[in-house]
Amino acid sequence: MLSLIEAPKDAQERLSSKHNWLLDSDASYHMIRNSKLLSNLCDITLIAVGMPNGTIALANKRGSVRLNDKLMLSDVLYVRGLNCSLISIAQLIEDLCCIVTFTRKLCVIQDPTTKMLIGSSLEEGCISTRSAQW
Repeated sequence: MLSLIEAPKDAQERLSSKHNWLLDSDASYHMIRNSKLLSNLCDITLIAVGMPNGTIALANKRGSVRLNDKLMLSDVLYVRGLNCSLISIAQLIEDLCCIVTFTRKLCVIQDPTTKMLIGSSLEEGCISTRSAQW
């Protein structure tokens, strides 16, 4: 199994978004703090989003964002007031029908049939689903 998730050999295989993302196991939606990074931006009916401090923020726009040439996130909510942008693990697996694998220092996103690398993240410390930076 570990041979399937070896670290990417070059920088092109890593997620190359110029914006940092956190992989979040609690998030129901992908969420972004900067609407200028979204394409296909449209207004939506307000969606209440629970924040870590217990407050509620409202998402009022939705769009798409490309993280690399293989990974496009769709249905990304714009939430004013976020401290960082979030990738929902549940939405990622549902939308891409992909495999997400964590090791102590690596997160890998793969096509389930071909095992082809879609994206990965290396961390200096231990990766948790609440703090993996993209």
